[in-house]
Amino acid sequence: MGSDLFCGGGGFVLINCYPVYCSRFGKYLVDCFECFAPICVGIVGPKQRASGAGDEFLMILPDTGLKDAEMVARRLHNLIGGKLLKVEKGEFQVRTCIGVAGTESNDEDVYDLDRLLDMAGKAMYKAKEAGRFEVVVYREDEVEE
Repeated sequence: MGSDLFCGGGGFVLINCYPVYCSRFGKYLVDCFECFAPICVGIVGPKQRASGAGDEFLMILPDTGLKDAEMVARRLHNLIGGKLLKVEKGEFQVRTCIGVAGTESNDEDVYDLDRLLDMAGKAMYKAKEAGRFEVVVYREDEVEE
């Protein structure tokens, strides 16, 4: 089974909202994607793709170069990060860890979707390691394999 191919330039934004769960109860109290989908649509418009559950979600930004994807991620980070969520059990402050990967330009090349998703995931985990309130853009020379 081969990996999917992605045509055209594109950015991927993986977002991990932490902590929107209560470790005392060991379960998520809110769904990060449900809480922040309206914010995402407000930034990138309804034609972009986003999906997720629990504490992570993925945004796919077709025809968006890496620099523009980073700008979207930083804007989301500023709007979401530090936000207080009120739930039945109390109030929680959201910490965002955002990983960004994509192509350098809006060109018509074909890219390996699995590789781009892996790159965005590595960037997100590097953001987690950096303090759980970061945006990290995947660059071959900066993110360890």
